[in-house]
Amino acid sequence: MELISKFWHGRLGFVWTILGLIGVSGALSYGAAWIGWPVILVLVAVSIWQGVGAVRFGERVLRDGALSRVYGAYASMGVALVSNFLVGVGVLLPAPPVDLAVKGYAAKVAVLDGVATVSGDIDYQILTELKTTHGVRLVVLQSAGGSVQAGRAIGLFVSANGIDTRVDGQCFSACTLVFAGGVQRALGPQGQLGFHGYRLDESMRVQTVSKDVIEDKDRAFLIAQGFDAVFVERVFATPSADLWTPTIAELTAAGVLR
Repeated sequence: MELISKFWHGRLGFVWTILGLIGVSGALSYGAAWIGWPVILVLVAVSIWQGVGAVRFGERVLRDGALSRVYGAYASMGVALVSNFLVGVGVLLPAPPVDLAVKGYAAKVAVLDGVATVSGDIDYQILTELKTTHGVRLVVLQSAGGSVQAGRAIGLFVSANGIDTRVDGQCFSACTLVFAGGVQRALGPQGQLGFHGYRLDESMRVQTVSKDVIEDKDRAFLIAQGFDAVFVERVFATPSADLWTPTIAELTAAGVLR
């Protein structure tokens, strides 16, 4: 309290006066956001205390001819009062809304009561979302295709976790690899499976993988999941630009549906 009183009457030294101006305003600017709007009353009281103390200090040292100290105190007072004003404005203004959503990201897996509905291009995002979701017992697919490597990885995950698969709409190309991972596999009334062989992106100047190697991996995966070998051979014999959509009878006979 003695320091507060001495500052008010301008009896502190130059360093302590500067601390009373810059230091106090700095402390207020740091804590104001935590205190909330009542800090406005504190800011007004502190601003009056700082202004009066700085002027009285200036008047006292001016008698000794110490103009540099007068200018320093007044400059510090200006900084302190502007800082107090800005802090007050910041407290009174409404906080801007904060959007924590990741821009450009859309979930591809929607889960309700243990049923995960997967839509969109087949990619590793789907695998990540399935791995971070617990209690999934059925995956319902709707996709025109995507990455065959991701499709195989998702299919293996589905198989390893004892999850069933079902198609109510269209499931083409890489989507069928996810479907193949199901322990029990079914088609809805409007469900349709579409198969074809693979191709590599012709825009890639340097190919780091072989189409035949990838087809061999997926051929083995499909057969391991109970697909008939003759059926699988027809899948990969279908040109990549075409789409083979077997009948339910063909799918059932080949062990695709079970």
